[in-house]
Amino acid sequence: METMKNIFFTTCLFLLCACGEYQLEQEENGTTGETESEVTYTLQLNIGSQDNAKINYPLSLYMFDDKNNCISQESISEETSEYSASMPKGKYTLVLLSGLTDDNYSYPLEIIPDSYITLNNNNRSDKPLQMGKASINLTQSTRISVTLSYVVASLTFTLYGIPDNAITTEVNVSPVSSGISFNGDNKNDKRQCTVSCRKEGNRWISDAVYIFPNESSQTHLSINIELPDNNETYGYTYQANLKAGYPYHFTGYYKGGVSLDGEFQAEGWQPEVDCEFGFDEILPDEGGDDHTDGGTGGNGSGNTDDTETPDDTEETDTFIVPELPDADTIWGYFYVWQVTSLSATESKAILIAPDQWYTLAADAPGLLEAYEKDDISGWRMFTTEEATAFRTQFQGTVNELNKFISEYGFDWFKYTDGARYLCNNGQSTFSLANNRILDAGKTVDYYLRPIKTVRFKLK
Repeated sequence: METMKNIFFTTCLFLLCACGEYQLEQEENGTTGETESEVTYTLQLNIGSQDNAKINYPLSLYMFDDKNNCISQESISEETSEYSASMPKGKYTLVLLSGLTDDNYSYPLEIIPDSYITLNNNNRSDKPLQMGKASINLTQSTRISVTLSYVVASLTFTLYGIPDNAITTEVNVSPVSSGISFNGDNKNDKRQCTVSCRKEGNRWISDAVYIFPNESSQTHLSINIELPDNNETYGYTYQANLKAGYPYHFTGYYKGGVSLDGEFQAEGWQPEVDCEFGFDEILPDEGGDDHTDGGTGGNGSGNTDDTETPDDTEETDTFIVPELPDADTIWGYFYVWQVTSLSATESKAILIAPDQWYTLAADAPGLLEAYEKDDISGWRMFTTEEATAFRTQFQGTVNELNKFISEYGFDWFKYTDGARYLCNNGQSTFSLANNRILDAGKTVDYYLRPIKTVRFKLK
């Protein structure tokens, strides 16, 4: 009997050991009873933004598989510094969105990479949308970084000279896109958005609005002014398409007065594009090419081409004087702005005339050609470089300069109400109130101050 018990115990011990070896072999193979498709890996996500742009939470995350099915849709709260998830092996596309609010955007019925998120309110939003994407081949636990960048353009408007009895003022912008796909493609359906302006002092301004750009070589603006007895509409064409990631500040002039107020130099955005234009009394033909050109050249930036006359090649008059004039003094009828010594007996100077005009850029050359003071002719405009130097020198002390020259009967230099002066042969403008060199508009009046380079020589 004892012998039978020993045999039974030995047999059970053998079977028990055999089962233990089989389970260990399963763990080494990584299956533990699961198929390969059921094995999951950890996906960790680090979130950043281009140029440290502000990220608006919560974030919206969409995960698409290799068959373009949306397999995951989640919200990431502001408190979550890092996102992680367990997912099966496979290829995925991750789309991350910031600023996707229900009151501004509508979701498609079927969420696939090619479907469009559309704007709810007149093809514009009051919050900027950022997007980031990543393609993932998940074969093991993986950490990825996604960088968000703006997929909208920002628009702001400042309008001057609107009639005092105006009731409302708004700007229609076209063409714009009504939506963007999860792939990041704009819809390009040539829609129009309306931007309302409000009156502040002597100007009408808008808050920043955000639009999806449209692939077009031109952007049309239609300014609509509601008056008690009638409505007026004015058209302007910006000779370029709007680009995502850029803030555009359009400044329009109904009559007189020029200004460029407002800043939009935020992190994550490209440099601001400033665009000046004058109102033309026409009804825009949306989509046409026959609108008035405000002369921005398509980019709104300073025009600094090589049409300016360099000082070293300019023909200069020579004046024999008993004493070489100093800078910042009055010589005869003129203000001596800059003086460059050529020798002990000779110098070169830039004179500024006592007179100025308020004129269109196209009329400036004729005024300068006809201008003569104290039998001295051959006057010109500031070059871009001279305009920058003059502004830098007097931006904070223009009152002192005006007080000094007014004692000699000079016209004051204008700097309030956004006054701008022509430079660069009438192609550009500058202001004593800000640091921008801008392209001159064709239908806008600017101040014109004659200057002239001369030589002085001792008797």
